Amino acid sequence: MADFQYSVYLGYSAAELAELYSYEPGAPGQTTLDEQIEHFVRQTLVREGIDVTVTSYSQDRKVSLSKSGVSDAEYQQLLQYVRAFETRYVQMLRNAKAALAVVPIIKARGPRVRQDEKPWDPELSIHHRQELAWRPFFGHGLPIVEPRCVQLFHYPPLRLLQKYRDYLDDPVPRKVEILLVANQSFDDLLAQSDKPASELQNKPPYRLALYERVIDSCPVAAPDDQGSKPVVDAQGKPICDENGVQFVGLMPYEDFLDYQRDELKLHLIPHATQGQYTIPMNIFGDPARLQFQKLTGVQIDKEAVAARPVVGVANLLGSTLKTPYIAWWHPYEFYWRAHGRSSQTIGGGKLIMTQRSRLDIEGLLIDDLALAGFTLSMVENPSLGVEGTLKRHQQLWNSVERAPQVQALVRHLASFAETGEDKLGYEFRESLTAAWDYVRANPSKPYGDLPPG
Repeated sequence: MADFQYSVYLGYSAAELAELYSYEPGAPGQTTLDEQIEHFVRQTLVREGIDVTVTSYSQDRKVSLSKSGVSDAEYQQLLQYVRAFETRYVQMLRNAKAALAVVPIIKARGPRVRQDEKPWDPELSIHHRQELAWRPFFGHGLPIVEPRCVQLFHYPPLRLLQKYRDYLDDPVPRKVEILLVANQSFDDLLAQSDKPASELQNKPPYRLALYERVIDSCPVAAPDDQGSKPVVDAQGKPICDENGVQFVGLMPYEDFLDYQRDELKLHLIPHATQGQYTIPMNIFGDPARLQFQKLTGVQIDKEAVAARPVVGVANLLGSTLKTPYIAWWHPYEFYWRAHGRSSQTIGGGKLIMTQRSRLDIEGLLIDDLALAGFTLSMVENPSLGVEGTLKRHQQLWNSVERAPQVQALVRHLASFAETGEDKLGYEFRESLTAAWDYVRANPSKPYGDLPPG
């Protein structure tokens, strides 16, 4: 037996590390810079099945990973993993450091005059609530050595940093995880409580976190509504371009193209068994679609992806390896539609459905489920035909046999509610078990009596 110890040299001063790890003294949930670093490094290691003690020495620019009493075989396994971790983790920090250099440029801008030149946190001067202020936040706590899938999103919601300090504790990744498990074992999903799938993030056979290597187009934590919010001034007057068209969306995705490219090159790793392919990629939402096009030159028609998931295979960013990808609505779209398509009711915890909107809401979730099934298939074997694989999963979830499961998932997910005065907390008010029991007891009216709409 031996003692394992390895120091990862991070390469930055304590002041620089504070920026890289989004550390602000006195911010909710934070104690010291070293504790912040330990917290996020430990999250990554746990999600990749690595059991070691993490100790940060920010003044010495390093993190120590240690474990006592390991066998020779475990020592070699840890050493192999940690060396790979060190290479990739330090590169991730370099990518983040380069992205931080863009922030002062954005902050120096004046009022919005162009769609692709957005100022920094323009609503802060309106609401003056520092707890809702934008903060740079990079993909800490996510798998980095053995991810199974890359997800391209727009930006991280503020609750991930401010409330939970967990990139995967949010209604969006929670929904993604739920649908991944639903495609493997609905019984296992029912066995979970409160936030289904959360307990399966790091446990075999699911290891759900490995499917969630998130790359955000804009690495800035902000409130949920900043991605598609109509832009107004302090008096509520629309801010428009030279043609009188109101600007929509506040997040400056366009300024982080180099960061997006560097992160994709880092995380789109070769597939473990299919040597001609990388791991698959999910492209969620229109901002991510646009940035993907700019980065890769691969065109994904906006109207096509609004109607159904779009799949393809391409060599990306000069790679000789092929990447299977799927583009679709942002997972939050389900909450928007299920809550009545209104900013006044979104996050209210109540399903707002009519006879007319039922097919739309169920149809969206069926395609969400098919996307999750497609992802699992591509993780297993990326050489499968992408169109046929997607069609197979769509047919599965459109079947009569799966209809009660879809209905129970609609009820459960539509019970998502924001909590707290700042609305940074969340919960699902109807458990999946309760939803399943209701659907089975009321097969002809799984949502109760619906108005015509």
